[in-house]
Amino acid sequence: MAIVTSLMSNNEPVIDITPPPSSTFTPTITLQGSITDEDGDQVRYKVNDGEWTEFMDTPISINAVVNLTPGINTVMVVAEDSMGGVRSKSFNVNFINESPVLISDFEYKAVYRNLYFNAVIEDAENDPVKYRISFNSNVLTDWTEYLDTPLNITKFIPESLIMNGYNTLVIDYIGYYGRVFSKVFDIVKKTVESVYVSNTEVFLYDDELKASNIYTTYIKIPKPKGNRGYVKNAVLTLKVLSNNGETGQIKIAPVITDWATESISPSNYPVIDTSKEITVDITNTEGIVNIDITVLAEIIREFESNGGIAIYSNGYEAVFSATNISVNYEYIPTILMLPQQTKHNNVKLSWKPIILEKPAAFKKLSVKRSTNSSFTSSSTVFQTEDIDVTSCTDMNVTEGEYYYKIEIEMQQFAYNGNQLDFDLEDESKFIKSDPHKVQFISGVVKLRVSPIENITLDLEQSEYDPDSIDVADGIISLLGTLE
Repeated sequence: MAIVTSLMSNNEPVIDITPPPSSTFTPTITLQGSITDEDGDQVRYKVNDGEWTEFMDTPISINAVVNLTPGINTVMVVAEDSMGGVRSKSFNVNFINESPVLISDFEYKAVYRNLYFNAVIEDAENDPVKYRISFNSNVLTDWTEYLDTPLNITKFIPESLIMNGYNTLVIDYIGYYGRVFSKVFDIVKKTVESVYVSNTEVFLYDDELKASNIYTTYIKIPKPKGNRGYVKNAVLTLKVLSNNGETGQIKIAPVITDWATESISPSNYPVIDTSKEITVDITNTEGIVNIDITVLAEIIREFESNGGIAIYSNGYEAVFSATNISVNYEYIPTILMLPQQTKHNNVKLSWKPIILEKPAAFKKLSVKRSTNSSFTSSSTVFQTEDIDVTSCTDMNVTEGEYYYKIEIEMQQFAYNGNQLDFDLEDESKFIKSDPHKVQFISGVVKLRVSPIENITLDLEQSEYDPDSIDVADGIISLLGTLE
């Protein structure tokens, strides 16, 4: 007897979906359609990586909302019948969504001290964003919440966090649909305060500087504290950036009015004294150029303003960066200040302070007193090797007329500039050629406060020096300090 086996075939489910749009500006689409099975099998389905439904009788209606991400999305419906038959259907949908954009006023910035950063994040669809700020790999502002756009970002970065040379500022930001973006800004900290300008524009944040008949560069020169002292030498170090091999001349002149990098403007450029300019030959070949500006530094020191120098040219353009200005103020004459605020330098015996201003360039100092200007016979009032001493008192003086002078031994070699008057016998010592004269008597004035401040004295005598003091209601008031 023959045995006959019947093999029944299984038909896969049929998916009938209305095709979605090939592109859309909305973040979701709705799939609509149905699933049938010719064999009457139960069917389950899923959309993309979603969960399977339960097995259900057919026909099955589909009405599914699908979330999209910006760009091309593949949307797939998979159906499986109870006999294991599987069929799928897929569509490509382009979700058109503009990326958020970070806009700033610079991508590269050179600063001398602090950094002020301003930017805005814009999004064409006004989708919210969140952001983070890092500086030299250190997070300064951690991830924010999602914030509405347009979004203004401001950040102050103090100079203590900015290294000399190159630094990196990074703004990371995330769009509403999870896309991550980053923008990197190069920040250079200048070692020299500088800026270059044209007739109509100020270039505050360029690391490079220019000198030509169109562009002028301004550079600050450090001055000694209190604007005291003389310039031994001053060197301006430039790094030439242009490399076309042209040779020409630049002019360098003192600036005689104050200016600040952040406040300079075309309507208020600093004043240049072109009558004192020096001319320097320069070649446009990449490299370091050292320029002696001692004569200019000394001119600038004499001005009360803190102007610095200006660099310009006629018919030649130089492109460079200012890498250093070295000004040596070591050899500053010590100043001897005595009580001489009353007429004929008459002072009360109880007022005997002597004020010294002495830099570290001197390793020995002494104050001497004599009854004659030639100092044929003198007494040492004070002597020290302590460079921090700024005052002393002549304790042993009696009534009479005296002369005072200072003797100094230089710490290094003697400086023979025309600002100082050296003893011909020993050039390692500096002796004031004009000794101070003071007459100590009794009952003239009485000191109330520190002699380096503005002070008030009791009036015990009607004689006074009108250039130094003012008398009102029986009180003598100093018009300045004891300098």
